[in-house]
Amino acid sequence: MTIEELIAQAESGLTAQFTRIDRMEEIGTRRVLDAFREHQVAYRHFAPTTGYGYDDVGRDTLEKIFAELFGTQAAIVRPQIASGTHAISLCLFGLVLPGDDIVSATGMPYDTLQDIIGWGEGDAPVGSLREMGVSFHPVALRDGKIDLDAVENAITPKTKLVIAQRSRGYDWRPSLMPEEFAPLAKMLHEKHPGVRLMVDNCYGEFVCEKEPSHYGADVCVGSLIKNPGGGLAPTGGYIVGTQEAVERIAYRLTAPGIGLEVGSYAASYQPFYQGLFMAPHTVAQAIKTACLAARVFEILGMTTTPAADEPRADIIQAIQMRTPERLVAFCQGIQMASPIDSMALPEPWDMPGYNDQVVMAAGTFVAGASIELSADAPMREPYTAYMQGGLTYTHGRIALQMALNRMVEQFGELPEKTVMEKDMLFATLETSVRSIDTGHNKPFFLTDTVGFIHKLPHGLVKAFRSTLEEVRYADLLIQVVDFSDENYRQQMQVTADTLKELEAGDIPQIVVYNKADKCGMEPLPQKRQEHWYLAAGQNTGISELAEAIEQQVYADNVDCTFLIPYSAGNVASYLMEEAQVFSTEYREDGILIHADCHRQDMERYKTYMTQ
Repeated sequence: MTIEELIAQAESGLTAQFTRIDRMEEIGTRRVLDAFREHQVAYRHFAPTTGYGYDDVGRDTLEKIFAELFGTQAAIVRPQIASGTHAISLCLFGLVLPGDDIVSATGMPYDTLQDIIGWGEGDAPVGSLREMGVSFHPVALRDGKIDLDAVENAITPKTKLVIAQRSRGYDWRPSLMPEEFAPLAKMLHEKHPGVRLMVDNCYGEFVCEKEPSHYGADVCVGSLIKNPGGGLAPTGGYIVGTQEAVERIAYRLTAPGIGLEVGSYAASYQPFYQGLFMAPHTVAQAIKTACLAARVFEILGMTTTPAADEPRADIIQAIQMRTPERLVAFCQGIQMASPIDSMALPEPWDMPGYNDQVVMAAGTFVAGASIELSADAPMREPYTAYMQGGLTYTHGRIALQMALNRMVEQFGELPEKTVMEKDMLFATLETSVRSIDTGHNKPFFLTDTVGFIHKLPHGLVKAFRSTLEEVRYADLLIQVVDFSDENYRQQMQVTADTLKELEAGDIPQIVVYNKADKCGMEPLPQKRQEHWYLAAGQNTGISELAEAIEQQVYADNVDCTFLIPYSAGNVASYLMEEAQVFSTEYREDGILIHADCHRQDMERYKTYMTQ
């Protein structure tokens, strides 16, 4: 199978998803068009201004349109806002005072915000909120959702602002739908009327029919070189919200007493208006690209989030590459497909504002514009690539081809970069990955690699290593044997030899002898030590096998209680996602977490254990 055939196979299963995306694009376009007509946008709104910018009709009308689209009372939409991080910083400094407290409802914020808040070990960074005497308390998500009770428990009389991040950032967690902020907003408005809710809306605009501000968020923030700029806005950011909140934030943008009255732009406003009009279409193209990438890597047996057919809350597609080499190769392939700087191959580097080295593919017309196709990742396990953007689906499709070619080039030892012949890497694609939950709240990922081993000549294992080495990361191997095949022992030996060569021979195994009914075995299923005899075709023994897998996967788990200081909020977030949490308690000295966790995690975080 060629790469093109692989992509065509992936596309064939996305018809329903693409139809839903097209429908959302139409809804968004109608919203924008109605707003333009309501405010009678004309050529005069494109005119530049200089100096103080008093009575700038283009600037003021654009802000009114944003407020209408987001269902808010007021808006700040300015080229002077350098980035989404800058917009969030304006909000934070505008909405809290020295001695106030901030609660994060989505755990530790994105890397670039941590210096602004001043959270972490050591002295407070110069100019940070912490230096000003503002405290901060992160509340981890529970099962990928806002933990409403925990947020409420974290609120004190000093709390003046609750912040939340819609997108996943560099975390392996689901992005949040706009409506998921409604219960949080309702709780704050009813029980804590003096506490505002601010949502970092970056990457989420026009993905859904409505925005978090339609569901009660007091302030929403984003970047114009992401979704709402449509790939045309050359710079800028936006802030939308209540009149009172926006006014306070505006005093941080300019000066107290001046606010939104000044701020000229000597270039034309046309790209901001045109970009906003194009935004629903451009976002739809980016989402289609993300869905295609998810489906392709699902076929190849990789772990992705969201899945190809899942509802989308933002434009980001996360793909676990598992190894640093594979991650870098993927990003390099995306860069090679970029219209700008295609000749530059990205390498990991110490990017300002990030805790780990970052590899970033970003060959964009607007520098750093992540509504244009890009891919980036921190160099940390499990080496997840975060792909986003794409001005056109066609470009995204081509870029994905080139990224796969680059990965084949690096690890498949292929003489050609354009095709994958049937006896080369990715030739056998009968792979899938799915989450299994037997109902005990102990899910596990099952990766099916049927066809990767027993159909391969043993001498080709080296060429296929980049694919087959996935087994090295498994907690448990399930070897499925056709018990009715007279050559099954020979096949088992080939499997054993292959696993040994991959240095995976010591991973615990369960051997499943399928089609045992054809060999006259009665009754089924039967278990003899770690050997199972069943008949999958008759659905005999499947549920019993799943429970046995669950027991063995979680056999090394231990019951632990941790006291995580607020300065180590990333640890709390990790445990909330990866462990089975029984209870959490937000105390003055940190977060008390009682959980069933893996022994490795217990050893890793034993300094925080209370018993």
